[in-house]
Amino acid sequence: MTSTNEHGQGRGYPSQAVVDLAAIRHNLGVLRAAAPGALQLATVKANAYGHGLLPVALAALEGGVDWLGVAQLAEAFTLREGLDEAGVARADAPLLAWISPPSSDFAAAIDVSVSWTWVLADICAAARAVGRPARVHVKIDTGMSRAGSTLADLPALASALRMAADEGLVDVVGAWSHMSRADDPSEAGNASTATHVRIFEEGLAILADAGITPRIRHLAATSGILW
Repeated sequence: MTSTNEHGQGRGYPSQAVVDLAAIRHNLGVLRAAAPGALQLATVKANAYGHGLLPVALAALEGGVDWLGVAQLAEAFTLREGLDEAGVARADAPLLAWISPPSSDFAAAIDVSVSWTWVLADICAAARAVGRPARVHVKIDTGMSRAGSTLADLPALASALRMAADEGLVDVVGAWSHMSRADDPSEAGNASTATHVRIFEEGLAILADAGITPRIRHLAATSGILW
């Protein structure tokens, strides 16, 4: 892109961002090697942090990631459409979205996060409408306070999930949360991370008491892998 100065002469913008997709694939391999027993979800929210949603997602899948994650449900629709057009089988690219505003269109082949009973009610309504169960991941608030059900609220949500599962409306695929200070290897940072883990395990116990046993349990952050 060019512009003209006051004398009508062209003035270029030489700065540019070069995204090395091979480097992204390599870096994902390094992270996977640091946690070889875990599945890997590549977060590509916010247009893959400005690097290009579809190109980065495709590179991540080529690099062997198991899941793709975005924040907004609208992003998930855009990504799913792009992956479909690229010929990627949906079974090979599970996709999780964790922010769903009221009246969202939950009737899509996308896993969604659930933190509260009112969100679950909307998800169940969509499942009834399309005649198939919704795939959900229960978010437990372990201290980051970025959505998620607190331990005080989780029993009610767990009970509602059990009833929804019994009706065939939901498939509880996962339970998850996010670490807030995993990039801080200090004593205080490690203590914070240990607290996240403890609360998460308490949340899993609450779910188990209600008969909910998620197949995937994911509590992480990139820095959590590195440290």
